[in-house]
Amino acid sequence: MKGCLLPLVSLLILSSALPAAEITTNTGPRSIPELQAAIEAILKDTRTPGAAIAIVSRNQAEWVAGIGKADVAANQPVTTNTLFRLGSISKSFAAVAALQLQEAGRLKLSDTVKQWVPDVAFVNPWEATHPLRLVHLLEQTTGFDDRF
Repeated sequence: MKGCLLPLVSLLILSSALPAAEITTNTGPRSIPELQAAIEAILKDTRTPGAAIAIVSRNQAEWVAGIGKADVAANQPVTTNTLFRLGSISKSFAAVAALQLQEAGRLKLSDTVKQWVPDVAFVNPWEATHPLRLVHLLEQTTGFDDRF
C-alpha cells in the first residue's frame, strides 16, 4: 500500500473523534489491523452500530471491510455487501469532482448549465440576464422545486 495513504485515511477517520491535542500527538494506525482497531474504538465511543470501510488506490481496492452490526436487533454483521444509504454525502463528492475539473481547466463553475447539458429542459425566466450556472448547482441555489 502506498506509504501516505494509510496515515491520511487514519487522520481523516480519527480527526472526527479525537480532541485536537490528541490528533497532533497521535501518530495514528500504521497497519490495517491497527486501523481496524481504531475504527472499532470510534464506533464504540460514538455508539455507531457499524460501518463499511474501503481503502482504494488508483488500480485496486487495498482493503475492504465491514465492521460492527448492520442490524443490531437481528445481530447481523456489516459485510462488504451491506448496503448503506449515502444521503447527502454524494453532494460533497460531486462538488469535489467539479472543483478538480475546474482546477484542471476542464470547466469553470461560472459556466452555464446549458453549456454542459443543453438537452435538460428547465424554465428560467431570467435566463437572458441571470443564467443558471454550475456554481448554482453546487450551492443548491438553482431555484428548482420538487416538480423539476
